[in-house]
Amino acid sequence: MIQSTKHKLTLIFSSVILAFSLCVLGIGFYFHHQSIYDALEDDLIIEGKQEFTTHFFYSDIDSFNELAEDDVFQVLDYQGKLITSTYGRHQFELTAEAIHLEKAIKGEDVLLKRSIKGETFLILYFKLSDEYIGLIAVSMEQLEEYQEAFLMMTLLTLPGLFL
Repeated sequence: MIQSTKHKLTLIFSSVILAFSLCVLGIGFYFHHQSIYDALEDDLIIEGKQEFTTHFFYSDIDSFNELAEDDVFQVLDYQGKLITSTYGRHQFELTAEAIHLEKAIKGEDVLLKRSIKGETFLILYFKLSDEYIGLIAVSMEQLEEYQEAFLMMTLLTLPGLFL
């Protein structure tokens, strides 16, 4: 009788510890994802926008297609037509949605997450001048690699919870 009670208590205690550990790992994974995503958003809005606008205002608009960038910088007119773009490893042309264009024309920053050619991008539309809208697209490939590494680390440490 004492032995069966001991086994039941051990099973209950182990289950509670396992459930708690899984909750902590899940919260940790979510926090990890959110903090990296927020940092990427902030970098895109502050530094990416500053770099883009500096180049736009201090050089010729035609010189954009000579810039080799990992991130995609595009200049669109108010109808969403592509005027010029940087070149690099990511080449694409987005069909700008009217809602996002209207918000950008009003001076709002519009952040979107889109899958293009099988890769996820964080995209920012913003008003560049009285004639143009800027578009910056940053690949989220590195974020996804960090998430996979964190998940693998979590799964590899999971057996240690049973010891």
